[in-house]
Amino acid sequence: HQLRTPLAIIRTQLALSARSSSLDEAQHAALKGDQAVAHAERILAQLLLMAKIDAATAKEALTASAIDLTAIAQEITGEQIPRAAEAGIDLGFEGEGPAMIRAEPLLIGEMLRNLAGNAIAYAGHGAEVTVRILEDAETVRLEVEDNGPGIPPEKLEAVRKRFSRGNESGAPGAGLGLPIVEEIANLFNARLTLIPGRGGRGLKASVTFNRAA
Repeated sequence: HQLRTPLAIIRTQLALSARSSSLDEAQHAALKGDQAVAHAERILAQLLLMAKIDAATAKEALTASAIDLTAIAQEITGEQIPRAAEAGIDLGFEGEGPAMIRAEPLLIGEMLRNLAGNAIAYAGHGAEVTVRILEDAETVRLEVEDNGPGIPPEKLEAVRKRFSRGNESGAPGAGLGLPIVEEIANLFNARLTLIPGRGGRGLKASVTFNRAA
């Protein structure tokens, strides 16, 4: 079902392009079609990642090693800056020094992309998004906080389920971002929490890991 909508849009825009009476109309239809293709690609990538997580869980085939969460978070945050700038989002990073956890680096990278991507997609133009690493003697915590509209309290549990949407902003999405985050966190005995951000605004998503021995 999640792929039917973008595929239907692509077909519609191709038909409109073929019937266009001007170059501007054809270009507009082509742009809409291209956006639908990009949306479909994102959904497919997330579905493939879900399949990988399910397979790893079933086979217990994951190999965890000691990795620096700060370094990975800095890299992914930098990778997301162009997308944030395009959306009018002020994206920042807070954290210093190595923060070691035991996990699989590629999956942790995907988890970070989903957290940051969700915030960028839904916080709204002019919002601030902060990726943050905090640690104490026993744990390392990853936070992604925004000051956008947030998620209504009654939907905070529902958005943990696959294909559930947290708000009606109209931003493209399949309702897979936060479920992917939680399922990856569970693979490494980490815990996802969702609460309002500072001053009761926006959303703060936190993933707490045990510090690597």
